Amino acid sequence: MPALDCIIPVHAKDVFRLKRCVEGARMNIVGLAKINIVTARANFERIREVLAQEDSSSIRLVPETEFLPRWHFGAIDRHTGALLQQCIKLEGGRLAATEHYLVLDSDVLFLNRTALFDAAGHALFAVDSPRPKFEAHPIGVPCHAFCSIAHHLLGSEFKLHDECYICHHMVFHQPKVRELLRSLGDPRRTARKVVPVTEIWSEYDFYAQLIKQAYPESFRVRTHPWLDVPWSGDWDGPLLDSFLSAFKGAGVEFVAIHHHFDARLSVEDCFEFADWAIKRIDQPDTRGRWPLFRFLSMKAEARATNADVALASRRTFGFLFKALSKALTIMVVKYAHVRRGRTFRVAPALYSDSELRQLASDAMSWREAAALCMQHVIAPSFRTRISSRGWKQLEARFANIDAALGSIQLEISLGAGEVLRRNRLSQRIDLLRRHWRKFRQQVIDSKLAPDAGLESHWQGLDETSLRTMVSFAARWVPAPVSQLSRVLGPERFQTISPLLRQGPTAETFPAHWLEVSA
Repeated sequence: MPALDCIIPVHAKDVFRLKRCVEGARMNIVGLAKINIVTARANFERIREVLAQEDSSSIRLVPETEFLPRWHFGAIDRHTGALLQQCIKLEGGRLAATEHYLVLDSDVLFLNRTALFDAAGHALFAVDSPRPKFEAHPIGVPCHAFCSIAHHLLGSEFKLHDECYICHHMVFHQPKVRELLRSLGDPRRTARKVVPVTEIWSEYDFYAQLIKQAYPESFRVRTHPWLDVPWSGDWDGPLLDSFLSAFKGAGVEFVAIHHHFDARLSVEDCFEFADWAIKRIDQPDTRGRWPLFRFLSMKAEARATNADVALASRRTFGFLFKALSKALTIMVVKYAHVRRGRTFRVAPALYSDSELRQLASDAMSWREAAALCMQHVIAPSFRTRISSRGWKQLEARFANIDAALGSIQLEISLGAGEVLRRNRLSQRIDLLRRHWRKFRQQVIDSKLAPDAGLESHWQGLDETSLRTMVSFAARWVPAPVSQLSRVLGPERFQTISPLLRQGPTAETFPAHWLEVSA
């Protein structure tokens, strides 16, 4: 079993997690050798305090400014911070004395004995299984985007519903990482080539794509369950011990505890999640990110069952608006995401007749749903509540969106050969993205949302418009079932509930949620 040096990039906000992370890795990862913690020098003292009980000879603190001396360490926002830690992971081989090295996120806690190589020497990767009823991975667009960008930058096979390898740690083979870095070039320049989606790229996913394409026999997939889990209590003491022991006893290999869930659930909710997930742990779809995503959705639905109509109207509007954003983002991800000078890199496989027919269908349904949302949600709710100038500006921006969609449809109508020759489709989609971003930002900046008046408007809405909007939105995001029922009324909700059974709502909620009445 090869020895593994370990690299852990650590942001200041995650220092308090390190004790549990290092303890779990030391106790459970077979062959773990030296641990290199790469962080800002300002964090050193706190880290030494947190890891005071650990063997200091096996842990090295590395200042990120010395490890990446050419990096510009100015103000680091979410985007540049993510890119920085990705570069640290890919350059981690410079710290490792072993041929393979393990990269570990600081919020990962290994609970059970874990071998990262099999007896034949194959690296063992964790995976997060796809959810076919989601147009992308249930966490949203990122995995979809990563695979697509990898297709353009690495030439790897593009599969929308492929497994997700972004599982908070990975075993890297130094020669293969060097090959990946040669393919990517300067990561900061690469980042500027990519049209902003929700994330730029994932070092874990890029590496997995390279391995799958060029070295498919060098790795195998681990089958033991793992979970994203919430935790809002203290990070030391018997309460967290009890929480983690439940997952350990159920055979969960590791858990990832993300800070952005801390404020959303109480400690009691966290234990409720543990009980709920563990009872289903033998089911292949109750692993990875999906269980927490589903649990949070169900908790939100339970809290909203008795919500007033104004809140229900806002949630219904959010459902439609989020679906428009997600559908458009995936359109961008597939066709307009890697820049080459003033144009975009073309991937012929994505411009076949069948792909363009699907894009034409998506663009038409997006255009229709957006127009109905403008007419039946935004106009009744906003027209009299913002200034005349503001409303005219919103109308003008929506007209730009509609015109951009029209130009996309016109371009597609030319056929695959002409689309490839002209190479304008990606630019037109990117223009649509920019118009939508301005429109969406104005709606957000207005700080307005539909009020109780939407209930009477929607209950008089014609059946065709209602079904068109709901069926479009339900394809992309889970519906707020109780709120939708509240706004429409029980009888009208029953007429459209079959539409929700075809999309992610059916995977998010048990069947009885789709039969809910106000």
